[in-house]
Amino acid sequence: MTERQEQRVGYLQYLNTFLLSIISIFSVMAWSSLNEVKTKQVEVGEKLIKMQTIQDQDLSQMKDISSRMYIMEMSTPDVLKVWVEKNYVRKPQR
Repeated sequence: MTERQEQRVGYLQYLNTFLLSIISIFSVMAWSSLNEVKTKQVEVGEKLIKMQTIQDQDLSQMKDISSRMYIMEMSTPDVLKVWVEKNYVRKPQR
């Protein structure tokens, strides 16, 4: 090889090394950002599961209260009427 060809090969090797370094740096940056996104997705998923569980519990409690109220209304309508008349003041009707 001539001296000029050796010099060109040397420049190409430096250029190749430089480009590979840049590609490696961007690859590491992309990998770390993907890990952060995955971690955040897991956290959000856990929060959503907790919220859904709380929502389900609240819904079941509301159903229980509703059924208890219905049973109470059906079993003692007279007592409820008396209680309402004692505790609530009726607005005068026009």
